[in-house]
Amino acid sequence: MQPTISFKQKFWLFIQALKKHGGIIALLSVMGSVFLGSGLATLFYAQDVGLYFLGGFFTLIGAGLWIANVVMNTSSVGYYYQGKLSQTYGKNHMVKVTRVEMHTHVERETNKQAVNYAQVIDTQYYYDVSVLLNGQELTALYEPPKGQQHLTKFLVKGLVISVRMVPNMTHTLRVSPRKLTKQLRILADQHPLRD
Repeated sequence: MQPTISFKQKFWLFIQALKKHGGIIALLSVMGSVFLGSGLATLFYAQDVGLYFLGGFFTLIGAGLWIANVVMNTSSVGYYYQGKLSQTYGKNHMVKVTRVEMHTHVERETNKQAVNYAQVIDTQYYYDVSVLLNGQELTALYEPPKGQQHLTKFLVKGLVISVRMVPNMTHTLRVSPRKLTKQLRILADQHPLRD
């Protein structure tokens, strides 16, 4: 039977994940508080329509900064928390790939005054790698290093790869990018003529 992870242990992992975002959380909190406070104070002491408009505007900006702070950092802190949880308490498993799905993100030049407006600046490749673990099909994300996406032609159904997951917590499944890239490089060296 697997030992359970105590609340205290989870709490300290959460604090470690939160530290990575401390600067942006503090910045948005201070800015949101300043705008919200000054907007509410202006509304409270307003004598004419112009000050009511200005106070309302500052209040909306402050509230928007607080909402942005919560929305942007919630998912990011959760991602880093799950990564720390997997890194600390996860177990390695050798599993077979059941499906690979590629996603592409293309970044284009958006400056209308630039000579290369609307031309592709960067292309990122992401792969959803589905594996069969404990009778369940689970999916994890793999992002190959820049310039190494040619190796992913060896990432095929039936390939045995190493994944890491905290027991009984399927949302912590992670593919180690370095291990998988190294494994794909070895396969590429063994089969150099494969299309």
